[in-house]
Amino acid sequence: AREDLADKYSGTGVGGRMSDVFSQSGIPTNTFSINGQQILLTGEAGQGPSQFILSSSGLSDFNADPSIGDMNDVIMSLNNATTPDSGFFAETWSSKLSEAMMKQEQLKTEVD
Repeated sequence: AREDLADKYSGTGVGGRMSDVFSQSGIPTNTFSINGQQILLTGEAGQGPSQFILSSSGLSDFNADPSIGDMNDVIMSLNNATTPDSGFFAETWSSKLSEAMMKQEQLKTEVD
């Protein structure tokens, strides 16, 4: 599954490296894994899309029991607010959380 005989791309798999190349060429690509991240689908860090990791029993709701009705909207609004003095860590965290929430919603819609 790794097919990296020279060990040039340690920790990656052929499917992930192919996904990296497609993404860099402008071809929209996603990789899906069931029950955990698979080396086969892992590309070089920062080069392509991250894996969608699904449970074999389906996809649960993000925040299935929110304390307020519009909790997801509040989370998105707070994490998309940027200011000139926002730190790199805060910006990265907010960006990754927002991206994960959007991907989860999109995938849940498709799976259901």
